[in-house]
Amino acid sequence: MVTPAGVSLGPMLVGFALNTILYGVVVTQTLVYFSCYKSDGRWIKLFVASLLLLDTINVVFEFIYLYHTLIINFGDASVLLTANWMFSTVPGTTGITSALVQLFLAWRINILKRGNLIIFGICFLAVVGMLSGIGSSIAVNVVPTFTEFHKFESIVIIWLAASAADNLLITITLVWSLREHRTGFADTDHIIKKIIRVTLHTGLLTTVWTIVDLSIYLALTDGLFVIFYYSLAAS
Repeated sequence: MVTPAGVSLGPMLVGFALNTILYGVVVTQTLVYFSCYKSDGRWIKLFVASLLLLDTINVVFEFIYLYHTLIINFGDASVLLTANWMFSTVPGTTGITSALVQLFLAWRINILKRGNLIIFGICFLAVVGMLSGIGSSIAVNVVPTFTEFHKFESIVIIWLAASAADNLLITITLVWSLREHRTGFADTDHIIKKIIRVTLHTGLLTTVWTIVDLSIYLALTDGLFVIFYYSLAAS
């Protein structure tokens, strides 16, 4: 028999631990960026700082929700089964963060390879993912019981499917564009191959992570999907 804590808090603790680890990676990458790329334009630096701020808000709200549920309301089984406004911010902030990254990558792809149809597709999926993520946040406030989250599964499906499709499209387009920019010079081509490998690893990992989250959400009625859901923003 699954206990109330097993439905929600168990997966949340695992997801929060994973998200905290990924957040540490994000902080490290941000510090490296500001140390090594001081000549970048101000808007790019503000963009990177904004992403870090959104990830920070995400982690802080997750921690506050867990503290509120496990410490302040210790022993109250009803609290274990319901979400509050802090929990509901996760899909919204995740959708916004993902969309910002995807739109930035669309801009970079447009520089590498002029293709209006592909750029439009990436931007369209990014906006759809962001809006459906915000819509999922609103839906959590309307239906706060974890075991009833399937009542608004349509908007969650749109959010996660759009995000996964966009990440896959971006990965394929970037790899394709980089392969077309090979020069025939060994040193340059070696750097391009390294960029392609990094793009494949990060892009496919995020895509697979999102698809697994969507699959578990649709297949199971417990809170196991929260393990992946909590760490989507940082991934």
